[in-house]
Amino acid sequence: MIEPDSIIRKIGWRLLPLLMLLFFFNFLSRVNIGFAALDMNKSLGMPPVVFGWGAGIFFLGYAICQIPSSLLLQRVRVRLWIVSIAVAWGLASAGMAFVTGSKGFIALRLLLGIAEAGFFPGFIYYLSCWFPRDARARFNAVFLVAVPLASTLGNPLSGLILSTGETMGIPAWRWLFILEGLPSIVLGIIAFFWLSDSHAQATWLAPEERRWLADTIAAEHTNTAKLTGDGLLGSVFDVRVALLSIVSFCFIMGIYGVGLWLPQIVSGFGTTPLQTGLLSALPYAASIGGMLFWSARSDAHRERRNHIAAAAVLSGASLIAAAQFQSPTLSLLALSIAAASIFAANAVLWTLPSNFLAGSAAAIGIAIINSIGNLGGFTGPYLVGWVKGQTGDFGPALVSLGAISAVGGLLIVIAPWVFRRLKVSGFE
Repeated sequence: MIEPDSIIRKIGWRLLPLLMLLFFFNFLSRVNIGFAALDMNKSLGMPPVVFGWGAGIFFLGYAICQIPSSLLLQRVRVRLWIVSIAVAWGLASAGMAFVTGSKGFIALRLLLGIAEAGFFPGFIYYLSCWFPRDARARFNAVFLVAVPLASTLGNPLSGLILSTGETMGIPAWRWLFILEGLPSIVLGIIAFFWLSDSHAQATWLAPEERRWLADTIAAEHTNTAKLTGDGLLGSVFDVRVALLSIVSFCFIMGIYGVGLWLPQIVSGFGTTPLQTGLLSALPYAASIGGMLFWSARSDAHRERRNHIAAAAVLSGASLIAAAQFQSPTLSLLALSIAAASIFAANAVLWTLPSNFLAGSAAAIGIAIINSIGNLGGFTGPYLVGWVKGQTGDFGPALVSLGAISAVGGLLIVIAPWVFRRLKVSGFE
């Protein structure tokens, strides 16, 4: 007798631990410059606006290569694609240890973005091929937990590495890139032997379990395909893709605008590198619980839009509040609430594309949303760096990011009105 819950749990235990580890080091490789900057900026003579530019340019390469990477994913074996991406980003990340000036720093950040471009949209699509719709929010959230987990564990680790000082004549900030870049290469090779390209190759499932899974996912994709075209044009010209892209842009501005500058914000409280690592991990630790709780609640209620909007508005209000507090404790508490809320909103947001896109349109649609959304990863850090350079204070930048996050939530609220006016179905 087929037990769907048992099959879904088995799939989760097989796929998610390794995918989370890959995503852990993937995210760590793009944000560890926030810690390296505590020593690197002085060593390379980079002012705040140049660091903000270099931190953000990652997302230009990332955004430009999203769609080409997703198209390639449709034509090559998933496992081979994972190895290629993981090895490329691992080498680019470790290569940051050898930069000698701002030009090399900016160039390698751009290359790192290009290398990582295919990972996230590819795996959101990959997970949608393995988990039925009613289970998707909580399993997407488990996968996405790797993001705050990377900062919860990675920030203290980065602080610890920086606190060791110079080793073998090499500054600690250079060791940070080497030690946190190489694991991605090893994990990518492991993934080639562990993951399955398709249901038919999943020998770790019983034959009847594979049949049930294939039939369930195929039925969902068939029903979804009736709502949209199954190709590039079906997603490029879909107003729902456009709206989710704008909302994602607002959320990502907040996530990276705060995240890449958080070590320097906390360091401004007068902390040591190790204390900075521990304290800056707190907002991300809060995010893990927030993501899992809010996504499970969304699945239980089978409701997405209000869950996204409420979390986004709370995040925006918390960022604005953090800018007003004079107390480091209250500021850190507000930043923790903001982080937990925006990560929760973002996790639920990624359940929506597969509700109205199918087949290659789903892969391309997800890539478009992620591509445009991650331009916020360029805009957010650059905005913070520019404001900090102009005012000497992080407060006005936090207020701006808070307002933008709240706008993303409000766009989700008005989405049904927009869709009714344009006579298209929604994505509830």
